[in-house]
Amino acid sequence: MKPTRLTIVFLVLSVVLSLSTLAQTETIAGKAFRYKAGETCKSMSSGGCMVYTYQQFEFGTDSVVVKNEVKAMCSDSTLESRYNASNLQVYRYKQTGREVKVVEFPTNFAMKFEENSLTLSNQEGSVRLPVWEATGK
Repeated sequence: MKPTRLTIVFLVLSVVLSLSTLAQTETIAGKAFRYKAGETCKSMSSGGCMVYTYQQFEFGTDSVVVKNEVKAMCSDSTLESRYNASNLQVYRYKQTGREVKVVEFPTNFAMKFEENSLTLSNQEGSVRLPVWEATGK
């Protein structure tokens, strides 16, 4: 039995649609990522503090909010306010496929979004961050 033109067209369309679905890239918009950028111990006569530094990325449609946060846990809790701090900065970003480029971001990270995680890379190495939570709370 010979395949009809309609059958051939249907098969070609099925293959094209399957390939275009595979080629689509998930968008990073609406996702947030957080990682511990550093930690240090401060020794004092009254005890000490563990000071943690975090960086968080919250991606909107065309901008990303970058939150830098310092949190201290001290044996004397009145000392924590000396170290606790946070700041927010907003940058534009562009996603091309899996690559994410944050415009005028001061840190030289290469960013790649895939499999619902963000990989940050530089000359010192790379870290893979799972989605922390959705933005827009």
